Amino acid sequence: MIEIKDVSLEFGKKRILKKISLELENGVYGILGPNGAGKTTLLRCIAGLYEHYTGEILIHEKNMKPGKARLGYLPQKFSIYQDLRIKDNMQYFAALKGIPKSEREEKIQDCLKAVHMEEYENYKGNQLSGGMLRRIGIAQAMLDNPEILLLDEPTVGLDPEERIHFKEIISGLRDDMVVLMSTHIVEDIEACCRKILVMNSGTICFVGSGDALRELALGKVFEVTRENYAKEEGLYVEKEYEKETGVVKRILTGNECSYEAVRPTIEDGYLCVIKKI
Repeated sequence: MIEIKDVSLEFGKKRILKKISLELENGVYGILGPNGAGKTTLLRCIAGLYEHYTGEILIHEKNMKPGKARLGYLPQKFSIYQDLRIKDNMQYFAALKGIPKSEREEKIQDCLKAVHMEEYENYKGNQLSGGMLRRIGIAQAMLDNPEILLLDEPTVGLDPEERIHFKEIISGLRDDMVVLMSTHIVEDIEACCRKILVMNSGTICFVGSGDALRELALGKVFEVTRENYAKEEGLYVEKEYEKETGVVKRILTGNECSYEAVRPTIEDGYLCVIKKI
């Protein structure tokens, strides 16, 4: 379990995190938020990469530095040695984590199998696709059986097929650790995470299930054809797309509306939180 108590962090005069408090049990959590919300900074604090924050981060009720916990971390910008084979790169990561030589080979094979990359262990780094590289990133993060797994924008740059592979990997992770995944892709959160955190401007705005987030937009989402749509004050246009009946505008508003209400999505709930509708 991770317990975060009143954690704040500043860079110069800019306050990035503002008195964040959270309790995270075992399971997969997703952090949604716009760019600059503080998602990456929060993950780096938990990982022990930033230590100049105020407040406390407790792991299993112990006031210890996060970097001392058994923890796996996949940063948004992850790379490996291009001229080395995958298995040699994994040996390097295992050595950095202090895994005894006698245990490295077995643990490396287990992690490569978990991400479906065991058949590529002799490939060099420069032969990997973006999706393969992200899978190796997850494999190195899982070395040494972490209690906490932190994934920062893990699906950035992946094509649809590679994102499907990623979701399968996350769904197959052990259920005895805390997995915290930051992203701005709502679909990935909905597919992988049991609970959702919404961050904005350095604060936590929402913690709950996908259904609870969706319910925040009940009665606030409407669809209307272009012919009947008038730009009324207070309406927020969320997206525009094609239907059999013609072009339809999808709008989100907290005001009274005479248009047809529709079932909201998690993205609608997220927008309600971010835009305070």
